[in-house]
Amino acid sequence: MYKKLSLLIFAFFITMNTGIAVFACSCIGEESVKNAFRKYDVIVTGKVLNIENMSVQDNKYLVPDSRISRVFNFHFKKVTLEVMEVYKGKIKKEIIEITTGIGRGDCGFPFQLGETYLIYSSFENTYFEQGEKVSNYLFTDICSRTTHDFIQETAAIKKEIKRLRWRLN
Repeated sequence: MYKKLSLLIFAFFITMNTGIAVFACSCIGEESVKNAFRKYDVIVTGKVLNIENMSVQDNKYLVPDSRISRVFNFHFKKVTLEVMEVYKGKIKKEIIEITTGIGRGDCGFPFQLGETYLIYSSFENTYFEQGEKVSNYLFTDICSRTTHDFIQETAAIKKEIKRLRWRLN
């Protein structure tokens, strides 16, 4: 019994001190449509035409308590969508691409081929906080109000748009 317990404790301490960076998803509460409408750059309804896996290497992450940097491979999904309706944003194309995580603790949204979603997305120009600058791309995750239940969400968005127009007049 003591041997198993000490082996377990030893394995725990080895795991905690390996210096491997861990990224996990953490969404704090659901935001209102009003706040989401202000926060996100592009809000559209779109049908998923293609889902492509992509990966990016980043060597700017330092091992904790050391000056050694490691190369990490970050994996994403690039989702191609046929835009059906634009609620916010200057989208001139009928086909757009949105990037999201793969979904294993990285907050990636679980898009399904052929399905239609209401998507809240923002323009980003780096992969993760410390990543290299890249050209602008649209990004969404499960912490946004992106949803498969777009009919109910669309009604809430139209109500918000109407409220904003009334305030401007």
